[in-house]
Amino acid sequence: MESIFFLVAAGGVLLALISAFSSPTGEAHDLQRAFVRLGDLRGKPRSEIVSAVGAPNSVSAIPNGTLLQWIKPGYHIAVMFDEDDVCIGISHESAH
Repeated sequence: MESIFFLVAAGGVLLALISAFSSPTGEAHDLQRAFVRLGDLRGKPRSEIVSAVGAPNSVSAIPNGTLLQWIKPGYHIAVMFDEDDVCIGISHESAH
């Protein structure tokens, strides 16, 4: 009887952990919605995007520009900017 209780409890803990790490947080949903509200990012200045979605978590140099990344548990987006800080597109986007 104790082993059945342990298995059920362990299954519940495992399910809770999977849900916690696979479901986007409220912050992730808010960030994703902020990007969606901006529409097509291409051609938008970096300042407009940062003003709308907040500061990026990472800024990296890429050939002829900059890569900005916003990372929240459940959502990640990497946006490329040219040398004039104008968006040239999304390098990567994922939502869990």
